[in-house]
Amino acid sequence: MESTQPVPEPFVLTLGAVLAAAGLDPQDVLAIRHTYKESGLPSRAAATPERVLAYTREQHHVGKFPKEPAVKSLEVV
Repeated sequence: MESTQPVPEPFVLTLGAVLAAAGLDPQDVLAIRHTYKESGLPSRAAATPERVLAYTREQHHVGKFPKEPAVKSLEVV
């Protein structure tokens, strides 16, 4: 039996929508993505807020991230 229900439009979830739902202003958020490597952060367990900040400071991304970010909260996911 064929469905007569319309096909919904594709749903796109953006980071901005997630931040807004969490009550955060995107202008106040700095998202950092890392892949796990033995030479850096080897695992999720090793990615503590302190180690993520230290690792990010060592990267060669001049001008992209502040050397001392104004961190109110750091969530590692």
